Amino acid sequence: MAWGKTVRRDKLFRAAEKGHLWVKCSGRYTDDYAFDAATNFGKMDTYKQVKIYPEGEPIEYDGETIGMKRWHFTGTKTGYAYCYEGKTDEGTLAVHSNLTYEWKILVPKAA
Repeated sequence: MAWGKTVRRDKLFRAAEKGHLWVKCSGRYTDDYAFDAATNFGKMDTYKQVKIYPEGEPIEYDGETIGMKRWHFTGTKTGYAYCYEGKTDEGTLAVHSNLTYEWKILVPKAA
């Protein structure tokens, strides 16, 4: 999918704090190619809601959410975020050069 406009990563962080950011890993790369290949480079089939953890607290892996911290959005110089062309609510988030996610903003409808 073609990239559209750049998205400020702090906006994605605020969406995650509100529970509106859903992601799926599109690539995770280590220095162990055999492990990466055996785990399909961390690629996921389904989106999961992002859960923000405070700095200093460990990220707990519950299988239902993707744990992240503020630095995932603002703490790396090589990170970036883009919308897909023609979209404003989905795109790509690169935490750094070897960890990328596809993202969607899903806001619950008011009752």
